[in-house]
Amino acid sequence: MARVPPVQRKTALRDDIQGVRALGALLVFVFHVYLNGVSGGVDVFFVVSAYFMARNALKSKSIGGQVDVLAFYKGFLLRVAPQAAIALIGISALIYWFSSPMSWAMNFRSIGASALYVENWWLISRGQDYLARSESLSLTQHFWAMSLIGQSYLAWPLLVYASNAVSRRLASNPVSMLARLLVALSLLSFCWSIYSTNANPARAYFDFFARFWEFGAGALLGLLGSQDTKTEPGRAALFSWIGAGLLLSCGFLLGSRLSFPGFAALWPVSAAMLVIQYGQPSGRFNAGRVLSYPLLVKLGGLSYGIYLWHWPLYALYEESAYRLQGNHFVAGLVILLVSICLAVMSKKLADVLLRSLRFPERKTVPALGVLSLLMLVGISTEIARKNISENGSVWDQHRLGEAGFVAPGPFRIRNDNAVVYKSKCHQNIVSADVRKCEFGTGDGRKIVLIGGSHSAQWLPALTQHAGAENWKIISITKSNCLFGDPDDKTLFGNLDQSCAQWNADAMRQLIALKPDLVLSIATRWRDEGGRRVEYIPAGYQARFRQLSAAGIPVVAIRDNPWMQKDPPRCVYSPIVFDKTLCGDDRDRVLDDAGFQRALVGIPPKVRIVDMTDYFCDTKYCWAVKDGIAVYRDPHHITATYAQKISAGLRDHISAVWPDRQIGLQGRDKLTLRHASASAGQAR
Repeated sequence: MARVPPVQRKTALRDDIQGVRALGALLVFVFHVYLNGVSGGVDVFFVVSAYFMARNALKSKSIGGQVDVLAFYKGFLLRVAPQAAIALIGISALIYWFSSPMSWAMNFRSIGASALYVENWWLISRGQDYLARSESLSLTQHFWAMSLIGQSYLAWPLLVYASNAVSRRLASNPVSMLARLLVALSLLSFCWSIYSTNANPARAYFDFFARFWEFGAGALLGLLGSQDTKTEPGRAALFSWIGAGLLLSCGFLLGSRLSFPGFAALWPVSAAMLVIQYGQPSGRFNAGRVLSYPLLVKLGGLSYGIYLWHWPLYALYEESAYRLQGNHFVAGLVILLVSICLAVMSKKLADVLLRSLRFPERKTVPALGVLSLLMLVGISTEIARKNISENGSVWDQHRLGEAGFVAPGPFRIRNDNAVVYKSKCHQNIVSADVRKCEFGTGDGRKIVLIGGSHSAQWLPALTQHAGAENWKIISITKSNCLFGDPDDKTLFGNLDQSCAQWNADAMRQLIALKPDLVLSIATRWRDEGGRRVEYIPAGYQARFRQLSAAGIPVVAIRDNPWMQKDPPRCVYSPIVFDKTLCGDDRDRVLDDAGFQRALVGIPPKVRIVDMTDYFCDTKYCWAVKDGIAVYRDPHHITATYAQKISAGLRDHISAVWPDRQIGLQGRDKLTLRHASASAGQAR
């Protein structure tokens, strides 16, 4: 039997790894645009970048030799930074021309962080969930991965320098010493990754220390993986296809089920290592042969640019296509094609930029020029952000009289809320202290507004009529907390522990105040088999019964519709011309049948108020009504709109007291009624 010849030596140019890069970029694109989950493609980028970093270190003989730290950083800047700088400049233009002004300040701060390769730490400071399609979607938040790669390049020559120093002192092999150091640091990083992913997955996702082991795995493969492997071709083909299969299946099997990085990241990291180690472009049945197809290789060369451009294009599409009818699949293909075109253009522009900075007698000029460009992008966007933060509200105020302008304006809408937020009277999430604020007439009827942010949002409607109606309003509210009995574990299970203590103390103080009326929220939402159901929680009903037993009337407002997306982003988008498209279908955001069922068994002294007619007609719920933005986020109404519809709430409150008549001129009718009674007595 003839001996199986050894696998041919792998060339320095690995076309199959370019194919792996292309596959990673395409997977990231698919899961960003079409699916919701982690694809594993970014983890592949980490492994591949570290692998080549280690291979280049072996070739340059810096391991065990002289480490030129500045030359290493200069090489990184020349390879990676030009396209990043060009993309950031282009994204800045996209933000200005096509994005909602309400997101400018946040986006410009994100660009500045990306230019300095600290986007991941900025996202951590904001508590951003990368997978959430939320109001805080940034056009450059995908730069977190580039930031991690930049931070790994920052650390690499320092690690090599340290291992060289130790190996010389101990007279040991420098490659082995560096490998031991990487193993030790990677094990520590992996342990931290497991812990932090369980404790705080949103933070762990961006944490360099929770991700370092992925770079460590790629670097170890670059140091120790044999380039003259004698693996039998059939076995190499098997392992390469296992790696390719793991990579392709990662997002579908794990991406939406497990938190990354943690144990889940072992899947794509192992996949990348198997393909790199056993991929053979010349192998007949090897996955490397498929990954070396010219089209994939070309896409691999553009994968960096595709990654840089696809996310901002998709984010803008999401913002503008809020309710627009169209084929999402086709739109995704258009985004991909445009991303490829922009990747080609930015790569060519980067080459032109480097050629223009090349001076034979001054070899450091190109790197310094690119670094200066990044710094210029970061500084200029920070200046713009500061100017917007300081003057945005003034700009909105000046535009209030313009035709077609939607109040309160893009720069003010996020903070268009009750005054208790600015006065610090609205308690934060973690404190149990009960804070009270008083508004209106000192000797009037006492109305206590109590609950969470959905209660606080009605304060502007109450204060609008406090003087005319002789009301004394006492606000007792707390963020992310509900006014209910803490014994309702289904209601309080996901709330901060301070909420239960706050509820107990607030209830005692409420009874002691002996108000003429308590105003709170009546309904809540729960998910049943993917369908939102509206109900009155048992914890709410327990509070209603306790107040009724104490002889205190209650007005409980049906909660306003919770929109499926963020209406203000659509309302203030410069490329959404028909603002009526920014709302949502009534049957998607309200459960009218569930609300009617929930009314059974309500105590007699409790008046359930349904303000839905001010938010929806029979089929549709609005994002803009009478030139006013209804929502400041997906489920909180603006103070401006609360004041607009305040008369309706006033009438419901007036109906609770028998000596009041309902009407738009409630106080005048009350005076007329008293005058008529006096005339009757005189006769």
